[in-house]
Amino acid sequence: MRERSGTYVARSIFSKVRWLGSANSAVVGLAVILALLREGCSANGIPIPRDTVSREELTQPLYGNPVGGYENLRPGDLAYFAYHNGTGAVHHVGMYVADGKMIHAPRPGNEVSIVDIVGSGWIKEYAGAIRYT
Repeated sequence: MRERSGTYVARSIFSKVRWLGSANSAVVGLAVILALLREGCSANGIPIPRDTVSREELTQPLYGNPVGGYENLRPGDLAYFAYHNGTGAVHHVGMYVADGKMIHAPRPGNEVSIVDIVGSGWIKEYAGAIRYT
């Protein structure tokens, strides 16, 4: 059986978001994506937080394991971004899909999209990630 890449899975989820009519609402779109992730993890006894996490939770999460550096990301990890070049308050979350890309909802009114973390500039605010396994 061929393993599906993180990008394939993210695009599949994205198509479901569009099918649900939520693609024009970034907040609703990301909520659907995270709901799918939370549902899958909860079925396996792994609770996923509904919102972004605090700086402390990045290094000592209540559930899951801290990932640390960007180079350690794997598909499905939730990557968190913070003000002040990644050292301030956490304000954004995206799901790492593969090949340096994440799926995220940039702001209300924008579509849920897959972006290159480095090329889009998000890397400047990378604060850490949590792997829910």
